[in-house]
Amino acid sequence: MDALAVMGLFVAAFFARRNMLVHDGLFPDDGWQAFGAAKGSLSNLLTVGFSAPGFTGALMVWYRLVGAPERMVDLAFAAGVLTPAVLYVALRRFGYIWSISLLLGAALASEKLNIVYSGRVKPYVIDALIVLGITALVPRLVRVHFTWRVAALWIFGSFAVGSFSPFALVAAGVAGMIVLLRPAGDRVMRAVAVAGQGALSVALTLGVRRAYHPKALESWWKSNFDGFVGFDAQPLRLVSDIATHLRRVAVVFSGGPSWWVTLTLVAVLVALAVDALVRRRSSRALRAQYLLLLLLAAVAASVANALPLGPTSVGMRLSLWLVPIFAIGAASALDHLRTRFTTHQVTRIAFDVVAVVSAALLIVSASNVRPASQFVPSSSAVRYIERTLTDNDVVFVQHTEIMYSYATASYVRVVVRPTQKIVAFEPDFHDSRFHYLTFGGKLGDMLLLASASDVDRKNYVARVISAADRVFLYLQAFPEPPRRGPLAFARVLGRLGFTQEKDTRFGNARVIVWRRSTP
Repeated sequence: MDALAVMGLFVAAFFARRNMLVHDGLFPDDGWQAFGAAKGSLSNLLTVGFSAPGFTGALMVWYRLVGAPERMVDLAFAAGVLTPAVLYVALRRFGYIWSISLLLGAALASEKLNIVYSGRVKPYVIDALIVLGITALVPRLVRVHFTWRVAALWIFGSFAVGSFSPFALVAAGVAGMIVLLRPAGDRVMRAVAVAGQGALSVALTLGVRRAYHPKALESWWKSNFDGFVGFDAQPLRLVSDIATHLRRVAVVFSGGPSWWVTLTLVAVLVALAVDALVRRRSSRALRAQYLLLLLLAAVAASVANALPLGPTSVGMRLSLWLVPIFAIGAASALDHLRTRFTTHQVTRIAFDVVAVVSAALLIVSASNVRPASQFVPSSSAVRYIERTLTDNDVVFVQHTEIMYSYATASYVRVVVRPTQKIVAFEPDFHDSRFHYLTFGGKLGDMLLLASASDVDRKNYVARVISAADRVFLYLQAFPEPPRRGPLAFARVLGRLGFTQEKDTRFGNARVIVWRRSTP
């Protein structure tokens, strides 16, 4: 039964996520992470991997093996496919019945954000797998006798896991707290291990915070997605804000109407609290204590404006790392329910049948999740531009997220330039033919060159193209740039004797070509 369930969850998760794969480019918001991995190196890892250095390092290795920008999504895709089956196996090891384990595995396999971000160059789905793995290991880690060798392994192992992302860093840190609070006659060595872990974590945090503008990023998450709880001196208002953000986390796991989200949140918290207090050194209690402490740490970090919790809208992807808390808590709640109210064989069979049917319905619902269409197929567009590019041609890339996806797939020399902005770096073409074009002003008709070299030389559009034979403009087609922008650009080219030659769409990218008219 277990082997069949694992295989079924694996296959279901695979088919639910395969439509998320983009085979000829990158989503706009994935371009900067992919560019950092493709063009960065170990010497600037803290710059290109400022938000998730471990994840970026893994991407660097994988990209150098596969050589295709769009293949960088493979890491998240593999984690998304594996996690439901891993959850099933973990729940069975935790002692839960197969029907409950299957239902929770199906819930994760069909969870919309998990499906969508299994097709993105983002660490969120992998973060969930990391939290699940740490949860499974916590009881064993608590019972290990810490020697110097074990302490060293703990320090460097926890740092390696924590470097993967800010969420993984918190998850590893909370595991260290559990290890320290549950000594087995080796308190001093545990303190040494956790202190070493903390020192490396602080050093990593300070290092990455120097690479970007943390206040600007914090403000962006606050203003766009209400991403932080923040401190409020009024206790009731603070509690209300925390509850609101926790419900947003719960909705990622449970979906459904408001009452169902609230019921799920309460049931999970109560079940974990009961588990944590009964036989406090049992494996089940240790896992519950870890998960509750992890949730408490996430809340405290959000109150301190250090880590987003329960953002709204597309920011809800940042809640994926907390989904294992709800999956394991829901399994515990269902297990308590089954034990208390299914005292006869018939009622237990009925419970199992309902669980299996519900799991099947969840799997079927996953087929309704469709991939987002807002991708930039940079690879084919880049080939189209650069395969015929001559020394007298000029390329303008729209100065938005798409410049990262273009630079990732480009065949010319492009390097990482630190910026100290929300994204800590941007592409810098070491080729005078390439320029970043932004459409400024209220109407979007002010043409500005935004690359560092153009700004330093005080270049403007007309000067750059004055001696060119052809001009390429690489635009995003959705959302469209201000209509007046491309028109203003075309007018400048017209005055300089250029006529439009081609206007080609590559999925969600647009390439317009002008050629200088023959006198």
